[in-house]
Amino acid sequence: MKGLFRYIPPMSSDYAGVCSALYELGGMVIIHNPSGCFRTYSYVDEPRWFDKQSLIFSSGLCDNDVIFGTGDTLVGQIIALWQNVKSPFIALVGTPIPALTGTDLEEISRKIMDRIPVPVFFYHTTGFGSYTEGVSEAFLSLARHFLSHPAVKVPSSINIIGSTPLDCGSSCYIDAIHQLFERAGIQIIADWSMNGNLEHIGRSTSALANIVISHTGLPLAEYMEEEYGIPYLAAVPVGHYITSYMIEWVSNLREGIGHAEGILSRKKQNPSLHPDRILIIAEPVLCYSIKQCLVNDGGYTDVVSASLNSIPGNQCLPGLALDYLIHTENDLVRLLNNERFEVIIGDPLYERCLPPRKMVNYIPLPHVALSGHIFAKNKYEYVGEEGYQYLLSHLNQ
Repeated sequence: MKGLFRYIPPMSSDYAGVCSALYELGGMVIIHNPSGCFRTYSYVDEPRWFDKQSLIFSSGLCDNDVIFGTGDTLVGQIIALWQNVKSPFIALVGTPIPALTGTDLEEISRKIMDRIPVPVFFYHTTGFGSYTEGVSEAFLSLARHFLSHPAVKVPSSINIIGSTPLDCGSSCYIDAIHQLFERAGIQIIADWSMNGNLEHIGRSTSALANIVISHTGLPLAEYMEEEYGIPYLAAVPVGHYITSYMIEWVSNLREGIGHAEGILSRKKQNPSLHPDRILIIAEPVLCYSIKQCLVNDGGYTDVVSASLNSIPGNQCLPGLALDYLIHTENDLVRLLNNERFEVIIGDPLYERCLPPRKMVNYIPLPHVALSGHIFAKNKYEYVGEEGYQYLLSHLNQ
């Protein structure tokens, strides 16, 4: 049956993406649902839930609410709750039940804004879309409201865009990315949105460039380039080659050289050649970056990239094109059955799709949007020298 999942779960949903993007920004987020979707998000999709507090609530829909409607009652409840927390914004997040009953979140948000002095964002998420759509839409709604043209640009500065646990895992990896750039004398203006805050996000347009570390940040980066003239580079600093290129790219902008040439057009320095065929299954930007690391730092010549995520808006940035875009679990099973790979890098759940008795060197790279909490605290690396050494230690087994 097409679309049936037997070995792996579906990716996190669109409403989980919205909540993940807004989690650390201090806003009051209302998931409009009977509490089932709220529990799925908090217990499965959100690794920060038990360690870091956030103002995320469930509206607690009941049968009568669905039958008779909840508009005015919900407005009153949200305003009463806001009077206690005084958050800088409110977000109304849709789920399958309000989508099926036709709840007008836009009208509810308008009524709330008529009575309190903070912005109210609404997201017609349905639970049937991907987290990619939710994260991207949350970022764009914040940008349209809170960003403005800066008085001055901060030299040698960047924003980190696309950082959520769904794609990036623990905040320790964002800290490691910070340290790489700061050691090179590059200032981080804002994180969108792990380890970030609304005040820093409001200053984002003073940055010289945007570094996009997951595909969910691409629509925001495109918006900021179009509206504020801020260039962006989509890559994760994995290993030596791509890290040095990213630092050089920002330095060239600082010195007025302009956009550096694309990574794929640079001369590749392969210290040695390896015959192993490697498959990477990961978020697209990380997948691309690991492939560049293995080819240029490790000398591997046959590296195949695959992902269950497509680039938002069907963009195909140079170098980000995947060898395989996996639409269904059947696509993944066919790929693993029909192709020969000596090494596979990916979330441990993908290993379930391998045919029986097929021997491969499997390198775990957890993807929270797929496996949730299960492997979120496992020890693994992908940033900088530590990321390269992690891959190398498993490749040499």
